[in-house]
Parts: sequence; structure tokens; C-alpha cells
Amino acid sequence: MGEASNGQNTIKNVAVFYWDALTDVQFLQVWLRKLLPMESMSYIPLCAASEDEWKCAASKATCIVFYHSIQSGKSLDETTPYLDFCMETHGPFKIIVMVTDLEDSDSVAVRNKWDLSWYNLCHLLLVTKDEMTKFYSTNKGLRTGEREKMLEAELLTRPHRIGIFSRSAESDYQWLLSLLQSEFSDVVHEVRPCNISNIGAKVSQCTVAILYHSMNRGEVNNEELKYMSDILGKEYF
Repeated sequence: MGEASNGQNTIKNVAVFYWDALTDVQFLQVWLRKLLPMESMSYIPLCAASEDEWKCAASKATCIVFYHSIQSGKSLDETTPYLDFCMETHGPFKIIVMVTDLEDSDSVAVRNKWDLSWYNLCHLLLVTKDEMTKFYSTNKGLRTGEREKMLEAELLTRPHRIGIFSRSAESDYQWLLSLLQSEFSDVVHEVRPCNISNIGAKVSQCTVAILYHSMNRGEVNNEELKYMSDILGKEYF
């Protein structure tokens, strides 16, 4: 698919959009990183993101992936407004539509319908149930120690954009900003303070998020925790 298909150019940022917050982000992460050379990947659950939030995330991405599972209960046609927007901002060759949980017999029908659609220049990636079963069988080690080592290596070598999300004044955690910028300068590209009230627009711009919370500010909001974890993955939050 243009930039990704030649296997030589690294994509700066891939934004992955999906319907359900319960989607297996681990599966997406491993599968897509095998397919696309990239610096970073962000995850945007459409069930939680507002229109402004997903459009902001899409506009900042180099490449767009729409993940659609047949088991989501959604129709592939429901991606139309999202595809229309991204076709205007990125063009078809920077867009991948990934459809999973297909029966073998359904793949041909989905492909034929896609080829007749307005979006047929976008890259369509079909993954059958059998292929997913084989994937999980082959990569089961990634769910335990091997996967943790892989993530640790990535965290220690990849340049990161770190967002510190808090309701506190920036002066309260200036020590943390300084620490990250001085002690971890080899792997930290940027550290930015972020007011947690603007969480949706900011978190997708980060590769790692830190929630700085003072007990003087009340209890931690579980919905905010879940939202940040869904987008970045719990390993990066």
C-alpha cells in the first residue's frame, strides 16, 4: 500500500480505529507491526471518542487503519463516514481496512463487494477465523514473558512522546517533567503537560501516558483510566 508495501520506508504514526473498547489490542499490535514498519501506533475506540477526537487523531496520523470484526455486530458499511473523511485527508493509499473473524466462504463475497465500492483503492486486509486461530497458536508466547520482553525492549529503544495527564498545576509535577527530560533523554523525544479535561484530543498524540494524581484532587476517575488504556494499551500507560 504505497509507503508501507515496499518494506523500506518507516511510517511515523499509525492510527488504528475500532468499534468496541473490548477489542483485542494485543492482536492488532502484533499483527500490524509484522505488516507495517512503523515508529508508533495509537488506538482510538470509536465507541468512546467524540467526532472531534477521532478526526483530530486521524489528521495527525501518517497512516490509517480501520479494524472491523464481523463479531462486532456492526456492518462494514458503517465505516463510510470515517472513510470519507480520511479519504479527503490522506487519500486511499494511506488507508487500510482490516476485516477479521471471517469464514473462509465469506472472504470472496466481501472482497467482490469491496472491489465494486468507492473505496476500492484503499487496501483491504481480510483475516479469517482459521488464520486468527493459527496466529494465536503461533504467538501464544507473546501473551506471557516473551511478549513482556519485546515490549520492554521497545520501550527502552523507541523515541517516545510522553504526556503527563493531571488535574494539578504543572508546577506540582515539574520535578517529574525535569526527571524525564534529563535522566531519560536518550529515549524521550518530548514530554508535554496535559490537562486531563482535554484527554481525548491529547492522549492519541502520545506514545506513553502518565497519570499524575494528588489525593487532594479527589479520587481517580476509572473511566479516564480505561479510556487512556484502551487507546495506548496498558503497557504504555
